[in-house]
Amino acid sequence: MQPQTKRKLQLIIGFTIFGIATIASYFSVIESSGEKYDVYLVLDVSGSMAQPVEMGGHSKLESAKEASIRFLQAVCLGSNPNVKVGLITFSTNIYVESHLTSDPSILFGKIQGLSPQAETSVGDAIQKGVDILIQEGEVSSKWVIVVMTDGNSNADHVVSNDPMIAPLLAADHGNQSHIVVHAVAFGNDANLEMCQEIAKRGGGQYFFAATGDDLVAAFVGIASSFVSPVIHYVARILMLIAIPLILFLPEIEKGATTIFKAISTTVYKKPRVQCPACGGLNELQSEFCKYCGKPVGAPRKPCPRCKHINRDKAKFCSRCGASLK
Repeated sequence: MQPQTKRKLQLIIGFTIFGIATIASYFSVIESSGEKYDVYLVLDVSGSMAQPVEMGGHSKLESAKEASIRFLQAVCLGSNPNVKVGLITFSTNIYVESHLTSDPSILFGKIQGLSPQAETSVGDAIQKGVDILIQEGEVSSKWVIVVMTDGNSNADHVVSNDPMIAPLLAADHGNQSHIVVHAVAFGNDANLEMCQEIAKRGGGQYFFAATGDDLVAAFVGIASSFVSPVIHYVARILMLIAIPLILFLPEIEKGATTIFKAISTTVYKKPRVQCPACGGLNELQSEFCKYCGKPVGAPRKPCPRCKHINRDKAKFCSRCGASLK
C-alpha cells in the first residue's frame, strides 16, 4: 500500500472513531446505578439567604438555586427512570414546593421562583421530609433527604420545644424510618456542629460549603452516588483514543511494529531469518519474505535425513543432529 493511501486510511479510521465517540457522548444518558431513589431536597430560604456568599458575589439563595439545578442535571432527572426528586423549603414555615416527580421542568420553575424570608426551622423541615417520604415513597426505592442550611435552627416547634434539639430528633426519626439524611452547611454562619450531627444521626454525609462553587460540588457529589456513568465516560474515553490516532497513528504503528518484532524475537525460540528489504522476521527455511515477497537471502542446507532446512554454514541439523557435510 502506498504511504499516502495508507495515511488517508489511517485518518479515516481516526475520524470515524472520533465521530462515533462524540455522538455517543452527546446523546448518552448516565445510567442509574441499578437502584431506585426517592429524594427530597430540603432548602433553607430564611432571611439570611439573601446575604451574599462572598463580597460582591451572588446571594446565598442564588447559589442554592444553581446547586439545586445542577443536582437535578447530575441525576439526569427526566431521562433516568429510577430517580424521583421533590422539593421542600423552610424559613419560619415549611413549604412543600413539589412532591416527588420525574419532571425536571416542574422543579426548575419552583427553584427559580424561591425568595428569602423570616427565620429557620431546620428540624420541622427534616421532619416534614420524613413524613412525606413515608407516605409517598415507593417501597422498592431508597429514601433520601438532602438538607441545606446557612444558619442555626431558631424557629422549630413541631418536633421539639428546643429548636437546637429538634433537627437531631428529626434525623433520628428519619434513620429509624430507613431514610438517609445528608446535611450541607452553607457559609461561615452555619451551625457546623448541628449539621455534622444531623448527618451522623441520619446515616448520611456531611458537607461544608464556604462558597457557591463548594455548594455546587457538594450537591453534585451527593447526586453522583445515585448514578453510574458507564456509557457517558466510555464515549469520552473513545474520544481520547481517537485524537492520538488521528495525529500520531504513523508513529504509533512504527512503535507497535518495533515492540512486536522484539516480542517475536524473544518468544519464539526457533531461529529466524531477517528480510534484508523490509526487516521482517521469517522462518529459517523461507526463500521469500512473507511480508514483502522479496528473497530473504543466503542459500540453505537441507538435512539428508529429515529434510529440515538449516543455515548454509551449519555442520549439523538443528532438528535431528545429522551431519550436513
